[in-house]
Amino acid sequence: MEEQVLKENTNELIKIEKPRAHYQGVLFSVSILIFIFSIWMIYLWATIINYPIYPLMFICGVLPLLLSISFFRTCLRWGTLMIYDDRLEMHSILKLKIRKIYFRDIVRSDEYERYIKYKGGDNHLIFTLFSNDGTSISVRSDFYSSFYILKILFKKEQEKTIENRPTRFRFILWGFNLLLGISLLLTSFYNFQTKQNIHPSELIELKGIIANHLQITESSYIKSVFIKLDMYPDNSFLLETPLVSIITNNNLLQDIKSGDSIAIKVDKNEYHQKILKDIPLSFSEKLNYNSPLQIYTIQTRDKSYLSLNEYNDSVISYKTKMMYLWLVIGVIIIYINLKKKPKNVLVENKDYTPPYEHGKIRRHQASFLDIPAIKKLFRESITHINNQDYTPEQISAWIKRGENDDMWRSRIINQYFIVVACDSELFGFASITYEGHIDFMFVHHLYQHRGFGSLLFESLENFAYYFSLNTLTVDASITAKPFFQKKGFYVLKEQQVDIGEILTNYRMVRQLQVNQFLLRATPSPVPQHNAHHPLPPKQFLRHNRLLLHKEKDL
Repeated sequence: MEEQVLKENTNELIKIEKPRAHYQGVLFSVSILIFIFSIWMIYLWATIINYPIYPLMFICGVLPLLLSISFFRTCLRWGTLMIYDDRLEMHSILKLKIRKIYFRDIVRSDEYERYIKYKGGDNHLIFTLFSNDGTSISVRSDFYSSFYILKILFKKEQEKTIENRPTRFRFILWGFNLLLGISLLLTSFYNFQTKQNIHPSELIELKGIIANHLQITESSYIKSVFIKLDMYPDNSFLLETPLVSIITNNNLLQDIKSGDSIAIKVDKNEYHQKILKDIPLSFSEKLNYNSPLQIYTIQTRDKSYLSLNEYNDSVISYKTKMMYLWLVIGVIIIYINLKKKPKNVLVENKDYTPPYEHGKIRRHQASFLDIPAIKKLFRESITHINNQDYTPEQISAWIKRGENDDMWRSRIINQYFIVVACDSELFGFASITYEGHIDFMFVHHLYQHRGFGSLLFESLENFAYYFSLNTLTVDASITAKPFFQKKGFYVLKEQQVDIGEILTNYRMVRQLQVNQFLLRATPSPVPQHNAHHPLPPKQFLRHNRLLLHKEKDL
């Protein structure tokens, strides 16, 4: 691999890192399509406001609009990284937006993990650099194939922080529910205002011979009856719930057959629009042009099967029920959302190590003085954490392996062995061999899921990158398997290990991408006079004062 020299005080372009192409292209296309769809739905809502159920269409228009804006913002936020020797530039799609950060102005960086449900439950990391002028640039692990190399490259005295970050997903879900409740209230109020009786002057009578067999059809819990007349072969006439129950009680389906004469009344406007076609149609009316005409009355020479009074009473009763239903549901949704409005709370960075009241968290190389605490943590972690995946006999055999002090001395001397502690309390420890095999990774059972595991793994990962190791391996227990899968490991094989009892574990592997550019850009942990000739791995533990002999405040 060719060496790329990093020059000082020049404007040299070092590296171009493009996002995975399908992400930006698909997001940009989808945002445009959703935007067009949302505008169309809002237009329909505005033009079909006469119908009581259509305030719900406002939701179908506003939410896609917000979603399209979010997608388009993502397209502007994530783009091609242009890495210069003195700065980092982010070029969005079509170069609509260019952001830059000078390395000398970086004040801190932030890293957090996000769960993506629609990708099968995978997690991705987001690493953000912050400049002293307020500019920030973020890099996502699912957008850039060289994410882990870029992350180490950009780190500059990284500060593990908790950022006052609003829970965006909760706010979006809260806003959606609140908007849904409001739309249901609007629907109920509109139903209340449209409970007026239909006047006979608004209707027109049509006569003809029935050209189809009458029967009740059900669709989405709505009963309906379609009628076709020989005088109007291009049009259908419709009776829907709750009118079907009236004509059923009046024996319409038993009394009237195909070929019988019948008289019905329909709305005059619909008659002129769909039958005479002498009234111009709006855009929304053209969309509903082929829909059946609503029937208001039905009668023959001998009997009336649906009168206008029956229609008015039935429809008003139905609208009243629906009004109260939408009103109750809308009030409940609004009440729950107002009561449980998400706050602009602190979202914990999983790689962040929280400051404790009694001292500062420190990460440093293990010494022989740490062995008693290491043995205790080893024993308690296996007893309290691994007992869910292993039998008591297996746990007992496993614990016995950690009682040998000579074994721990050997690991501390011959491996890169680090601990995370606060004052005299040990929170976790981990070790890695010079060949890249992770031998230990344990976190105190009382401090699970607080970022200590990621903190330990980060140190092992940096160690591996510095020595240009191509592969990391680990024999992970059943309990630890999900953690390493999140860190990019995959299962090579399942193993049965005999330690007095047969234990199941997994040989897991992760490939690392290391190049000379990364090594040049990362501050060398080796004394400066030996920077061009790194020390052999076994001497590294004795001579490296930066990583191993100097405690690091977090």
